[in-house]
Amino acid sequence: MDISPASAIGLDAFSDADPLANAGAYAGEVGSSQASEDAVELPTSDARVTEPQDRLLDDAQSGVAGLERRFAAFTQLLRRELSTLESRCSLALRSLFGASSTHAPPASNATSEVDPGSRAAPPSRFAGIIDNAAHRNHLDPALLDAVISQESGFRADVVSGAGAVGLMQLMPGTARELGVSDPFDPAQNVEGGAKYLRSLLDRYDGRLDLALAAYNAGPAAVDHFGGVPPYRETQQYVSSIMAGYRSAVLRGG
Repeated sequence: MDISPASAIGLDAFSDADPLANAGAYAGEVGSSQASEDAVELPTSDARVTEPQDRLLDDAQSGVAGLERRFAAFTQLLRRELSTLESRCSLALRSLFGASSTHAPPASNATSEVDPGSRAAPPSRFAGIIDNAAHRNHLDPALLDAVISQESGFRADVVSGAGAVGLMQLMPGTARELGVSDPFDPAQNVEGGAKYLRSLLDRYDGRLDLALAAYNAGPAAVDHFGGVPPYRETQQYVSSIMAGYRSAVLRGG
């Protein structure tokens, strides 16, 4: 007679060699790890995942292209506006200084551009101004005569298309830096121009050709090219002034 505790309480069912053999009926047949993974895997679609990404990429590319078109249109508009503003500034300078200056010559002599090939003898009313400015800035009066003749033809009310003003064609910013409050005033204009030319001669160790090139094209251009810039206008400008100055010196002017 079997009197073991298991027999006594009728627990023969638990004597199975593998007590977990029937657990699958309660655990959803988890005996296989692969089966478990398959049981919980959700159906997905590559098309559903990539489609939003493709749409976002297309939208981004379209947005960039639109910005590029708008930027190009903006720059074109800005160029037109700047050109118009430059013209208006030139007219405003003429109106502002022309109305307040008592030194401007008759309007019949006024012009917006000066023919580089034309040379005029310095009017007697400017001779003292030129001599004084040349003396104060250690320049030859004949050199100032040649520069003024080339720049403005001795016309004190000239305004170039770029906005340069007066006998020595000072740009408004340069005039302010030189202390010129009225560039249509011959005395102020010539003094400012002579001071600027003197500073350029000092900068380029007395090289007149480089100083004249910098007066016309700016020191940055001369420094960049290491000499007279290869601009036709600047080269003609330098050649013309030096030829006129040389002739004046030979005449004893």
